[in-house]
Amino acid sequence: MSSLSSQEQTSQKPLRPDGSIAECYRCKQSVTPHGKCGCKDGITLILADCRDVLPLLEEGSVDLILTDPPYGARRPSDRSLVKSQRFAEVVGNENVNTEWAHYRCLKEGGACYCFCTWDTLEQWRKGLSDAGFRIRSCIVWDKVIHGLADTATCWAPQHEIILFGAIGRHKLLGSRPRDVIRCTRVNANSLQHPYQKPLALLYRFLLPSSQEDALVLDPFAGSGTTGRACKDLGRKAILIEIEERYVKIAARRLEQEVLFT
Repeated sequence: MSSLSSQEQTSQKPLRPDGSIAECYRCKQSVTPHGKCGCKDGITLILADCRDVLPLLEEGSVDLILTDPPYGARRPSDRSLVKSQRFAEVVGNENVNTEWAHYRCLKEGGACYCFCTWDTLEQWRKGLSDAGFRIRSCIVWDKVIHGLADTATCWAPQHEIILFGAIGRHKLLGSRPRDVIRCTRVNANSLQHPYQKPLALLYRFLLPSSQEDALVLDPFAGSGTTGRACKDLGRKAILIEIEERYVKIAARRLEQEVLFT
């Protein structure tokens, strides 16, 4: 599958009558093709299927993609679901779909951090490569506390994979980061989304790959952790999430004050 040209993107989805691409869930104002709305912190939150929004974003308008897409993991551990009954499976998690990566909204020299799993790694690597990304690193996140899986037949899972790719040459900022990151996962009792990532982990990706005021895209925003991290670090963001229950959580998290300056 080849990357979509800007002409093909435009022909697939027309802009709204007012020239916008969507409405921001937070400020209720129109979102421009550059991802701007009326939110003073620059964090745009859109309730939609990302495949309906990404074709409308201006080509080359985004500095960085940081996302945790449905990556074919199917469902959280049955054992944890029986205990909490809090989470149903997220939409689209039954298979690997890299269609979103083919829309050319990322700038030349921009980077993408994409979470995946060890058993879907090759599918994600091929999908992102086919979309035009040059895969530069495979980052291992050591979650410190292991998960469950099948406790009788599997080694206890304690890591996740993040593929780091770029369009063109992406120069990392600051000292060279290492490709193994040890960061404690979110405590099960604090989860607001079944695959929620810790803020401290996302800071580790934002700092070497974006400047202040950079525009970060998360097409699968979940409970808004990418947006929350961007707000804390002075970045702007476009967050797209298909499930309203999680958009509501993201909106509440974004209204909190900046955690540090």
